[in-house]
Amino acid sequence: MEQLIILVLIGLISLINWIIQKSAEMREKRKLERMRDYGVEPPEVPQMESEPVQGGDEAMRRLMEALGLPEDAAPPPPRQVPAFVPPPLPDPPRVPMAAARTAAEPSAAFMRRKAREMEAALAAASAKPGRIRGLLTAPGGAGDAIVLAEVLGPPKAMR
Repeated sequence: MEQLIILVLIGLISLINWIIQKSAEMREKRKLERMRDYGVEPPEVPQMESEPVQGGDEAMRRLMEALGLPEDAAPPPPRQVPAFVPPPLPDPPRVPMAAARTAAEPSAAFMRRKAREMEAALAAASAKPGRIRGLLTAPGGAGDAIVLAEVLGPPKAMR
């Protein structure tokens, strides 16, 4: 069934193409007739004379003559292009594992201090009637509120 549909489509496209070509020929014929009716001679379209196709040897001989090279000279060898070799990359600096771990992770003292600050802020917020307002008015409370919003809030991908 699919093949039949494809064949019908190809036939329709061919028919439309044939109709367009015939229409163009008829338009050109009418245009020439109108020009003759008005007394204007239609311009003659010069026919291009095609050179006979020559063999590869004859074409090469004519090219060599045009370039001014002797007929018996061998063509120059193809030019060898050197391959691009990128310079070697420098070795990365060596960092001891302990130093790399401590640079990436906060110290234990820092973590204890932040935990105490957050506990104090939460205690201050729970003591006052407006918990959020108390959290935000405490010293360093805005930062703690942002951290809590990141931890307890929805993921960034869901915002």
